Amino acid sequence: MDKQNAVEVQEPDEPQGASGVVAPDAPGAAEVERSGGIPESLSQAGFSTGTVLGLAPDDGDLSESDIRISIEVEAPVYTPAEKIQNLVKGIPGRKNLLMGIMEFCREGKTPQEVDEETARLQESDYSLYSAVSLRELLEEAEALVYLLPESDDPTAEGSAPSAEDAGAAASGPVEPEEEFLEVTVQPSGLWTTTQHGIAYLENNNPLGELMALLAEDAQTEAVCLEILRFCAEDGRSKPALDELVSRITASSGGVRHSLFYITKLEDSGALVWKNCWVTSDAVRSILASQ
Repeated sequence: MDKQNAVEVQEPDEPQGASGVVAPDAPGAAEVERSGGIPESLSQAGFSTGTVLGLAPDDGDLSESDIRISIEVEAPVYTPAEKIQNLVKGIPGRKNLLMGIMEFCREGKTPQEVDEETARLQESDYSLYSAVSLRELLEEAEALVYLLPESDDPTAEGSAPSAEDAGAAASGPVEPEEEFLEVTVQPSGLWTTTQHGIAYLENNNPLGELMALLAEDAQTEAVCLEILRFCAEDGRSKPALDELVSRITASSGGVRHSLFYITKLEDSGALVWKNCWVTSDAVRSILASQ
């Protein structure tokens, strides 16, 4: 047996139970540690450390059922830029919507204003995400922050007492007055795009993403360019794009589903849904100049 796969077994002091298996919490329970580390399959899955712990019969023999693996996994830590990128990638087809909200909130907006703008941005589209959910997702990604207005109340916590309050306190006890519940409406806070969100907007390069998409392979380039030209003339329906892609790929034997290409073009910002598929203005102007 080689050194890497050697298994060191510490025998229990006394056998426990008729079966000879030591209970996990019993004194002298056997602990088995593999010096060779965790299996390669677990290592490839992202596990960095592992200890093999087991319950051993009193004769020292170990069966597969007696061994369990305890894995400690550290949660990944992402930068704000990575969080925003992961959010955009995690909601396919919503990049323009998320960026539209961030662009709108460069200057602070009330929740009602953000709700109305979100509804406008997706008026021709159906989304499972409400305006509130989208704001919360952007906040978790550190793209938006909700700023509360500073209080102008002189009696707020931490403020110095007024001259009248100080004089009343010096003159002695005051007869208690009848108190009534007073409800005050707090001013609404503002949703504001963070510096991380602004950096994402300014670094966004839809034309660069389109060029990277077209460089993937010859068929992707051919199909995507035909879709963009087709949708630049007029808005097109999904069945119309299905027919176009089927015609282009009939002899190539490659991917024939139009949704495959539509998703890629939409994620790059080259194709936009407005009750039909339309080529974006930036890409349309490039195609017109060619």
